Amino acid sequence: MTDNKLAVQNEMTITSLSEIFAQSGYFSDARGAAQAAVKILAGRELGLPPIASMTGINIIKGKVSLSAVVMASVLKRTPGYDYKVVELSEVVCKIEFIHNGQSLGVSKFDMQDAKQAGLLDSGMYKKYPRNMLFARAMSNGIRWYCPEVLGGPAYTPGELEAGADSEGEDNGNVIDVEVVDFAEYLKEDETILARVKELASNPDNGPIEIMDAINVEFQRDFGIGDIQSYMDRS
Repeated sequence: MTDNKLAVQNEMTITSLSEIFAQSGYFSDARGAAQAAVKILAGRELGLPPIASMTGINIIKGKVSLSAVVMASVLKRTPGYDYKVVELSEVVCKIEFIHNGQSLGVSKFDMQDAKQAGLLDSGMYKKYPRNMLFARAMSNGIRWYCPEVLGGPAYTPGELEAGADSEGEDNGNVIDVEVVDFAEYLKEDETILARVKELASNPDNGPIEIMDAINVEFQRDFGIGDIQSYMDRS
């Protein structure tokens, strides 16, 4: 198959997938095929498969944002790059960024930083401090030390929407990240839907609070759009 024919086939695949995702109703930030295509194309630039792009990339206020888990995953899969979690607690997160075995620097984000940025009012730093601190330290570190990995500035949904992001589990010094696939999505769909209904019954829980709880309980990487879709079905 010639390169031109392959390129046409790939574009047709993106068009078809975009229509399927938009019609599925699972992604409220991609109600139309064009929005879904933007997420898929953004993910393709980072080497992500379509499902990982739909679940890990969000369109917030007209800007494309990446979850901290996606950032970490892309960093680890980029030849020569790696990171180590030097410290992760409920008050501070320090992540060392590495290229070809050499340290590029350490990104630190602590509760004092969150306070100075006016982030503590959301309450998420009280509920899920490790997740929030990790997300900020990861996104800051990539912007500071290796923006080339993502092709430019990177922002988490929390930075664009003052919300929470998904977690990485501490595994010694290194956090290993796994991208969720759609088969797993569907397998636990009804269980997750029931839990979303339960959380939504509490008037104190909005989409952001529910998103963070679901991501922690089910070890997922849902964005606001995904949670809103579940709430719409409740």
